[in-house]
Amino acid sequence: MKKILKVFLIGLMTLILIAGFTIKSAFALPEIAVTVHYGNGEEKTVNLPGKGGELPRLSLTALAQLLGANVAWQAEEKTAVWAANDLGVVFCPNLSTVRVINSQSELLRYTWPERAQIIDGRMCLPPSLIEFLGIVNFWDETNETWHLYLLDENISGGNTSKVWQVAKEDLLEELATLPRKITSYTTKLDPNNKARTTNLKIAAAALHGLPLSGSHIFSFNDSVGERTAEKGYQMAIIYLNGNKVEDYGGGICQVSSTLYNAALAAGLEIVERHPHSLPVDYVPENLDATVSWGSKDLKIFNDTEEPMHIRVHFTEDSLTISLWSGYFAP
Repeated sequence: MKKILKVFLIGLMTLILIAGFTIKSAFALPEIAVTVHYGNGEEKTVNLPGKGGELPRLSLTALAQLLGANVAWQAEEKTAVWAANDLGVVFCPNLSTVRVINSQSELLRYTWPERAQIIDGRMCLPPSLIEFLGIVNFWDETNETWHLYLLDENISGGNTSKVWQVAKEDLLEELATLPRKITSYTTKLDPNNKARTTNLKIAAAALHGLPLSGSHIFSFNDSVGERTAEKGYQMAIIYLNGNKVEDYGGGICQVSSTLYNAALAAGLEIVERHPHSLPVDYVPENLDATVSWGSKDLKIFNDTEEPMHIRVHFTEDSLTISLWSGYFAP
């Protein structure tokens, strides 16, 4: 009888353990792969909790890990500081605000639509932070991966202590220096053409945040660089002397054409622009601007007295390029 009871208890404990594991698994959040692409062609991937098609909620430590940045938590002030190179971001969850300190030590104040939360000792940030930081991103449904495109070749480093000192000195100031949108232009894209869409996103990421000032002539080719496989560009259709052929970076003329139309709407001087050898379907006739590495370029000169910068936004089936006043502040 004792032997039967022992077997019964062992079996019952086994069932309880299995049931507990099943319940835990049922309530565990699925993971999403987040791949960060750097300007020098390097990339790294981490898995974060989240659902498919939605950017996962990032903890401050996860964001720092993704970007290779310094991070510090100021317990007394209940404020977190994240820093990379000359950019520092101060998170104040009790105020539901974000303060950005750039290299000029100016303090910008933003309010996000959702409060940050401290969960298990970690500050968790709303997904809107990615857009707030000016990071171009898109959801790869086929591979169930979020892709983040960073502007700098190396975004690691930073001086958290220095950033925090600047923040403490300026926390009481309220600066209303937010930039304003001057103009924007949107073109449609085919999300089913994966290679072409990837090329557009890589090229557009290189433009995001760049200045358009009267001190120099903006060059699309100089800004985007050569389109190579090492940078992640894929083979897609280009127009060459009236023929359709495949080459790395095929399709990025949609980016240059979108920027061209935004610049026209802003009244900027077009220094160089070339039409395609065949009609395109994403802009009206004679409003396209083809580019080719080492030959054809799109060059723009801001002959106004107002400095501007470029911002890029993607949806599932569209690309929007906007021109904003002032210099880039995420």
